[in-house]
Amino acid sequence: MELYSSLLGDGGDGTTRLNMIKWGFGWFLESPIWGYGIGNYRMLLFEVIGRESYAHNNFIELLVGVGIIGFILYYFMYFYVFYNLYQLIKKKVPFAITLFALFTTWFLAETGAVNYTSKMTYVLLGICIAYIRLNKSARLKRINE
Repeated sequence: MELYSSLLGDGGDGTTRLNMIKWGFGWFLESPIWGYGIGNYRMLLFEVIGRESYAHNNFIELLVGVGIIGFILYYFMYFYVFYNLYQLIKKKVPFAITLFALFTTWFLAETGAVNYTSKMTYVLLGICIAYIRLNKSARLKRINE
């Protein structure tokens, strides 16, 4: 809860974070298609406040770094996982709801963290995609028998 109240800018560190998001969105609007290059949020922020820092927000960091094209390409993986895990949940496939809850929690954490550099993000994506593919493969095998 503290994360979200700080994002709303109710004093302390939240005001800085809210400004970092506002500045980042402004930079994104200046170069919306391709962005400034991965990791360049730091340099842009340095020009404003005199010190480097990351955006503390995966969405802003990616929008500034790789623009809307890179953002869509990156989050397509997430859409694939969310959609397919949801389909498995509707079919009452075991463990799908657990993975869905874990993945949703990880996704929500990206409002206050930069996860595209985290190995854990790709481990979690890999586990989810493997689970989805194994379930699709098993269903196809049952259909063909």
